[in-house]
Amino acid sequence: MFFGMARFVDSPKELWESIAWASSIRCSSGQYAYYPNTTEPVFPSDLVRFKCNDTQCLCQTMTQKPHLGQIVAFRRDFRIYREHSSPEGSIILKVQRFQLIN
Repeated sequence: MFFGMARFVDSPKELWESIAWASSIRCSSGQYAYYPNTTEPVFPSDLVRFKCNDTQCLCQTMTQKPHLGQIVAFRRDFRIYREHSSPEGSIILKVQRFQLIN
């Protein structure tokens, strides 16, 4: 039996490697991601401001505000090829970006 946070892998085969596991705080066994410089945990459905990984995006500049989105899932990253430079097993968040219409 597996206890703990969901795992992000290249070829998911188990339930704890699924988005269903990653989107539930009940399946995390008390392991959470935390907001920077706080002890406040991040939960699925939280609304957040974030900077994306696109180096061409204006959110990377100081003149543009970060994006607004909702946390969809959180899990530990065990993929072979990752889009970030954090070590294997780092906690990553899946954020659904809001499209703001003026």
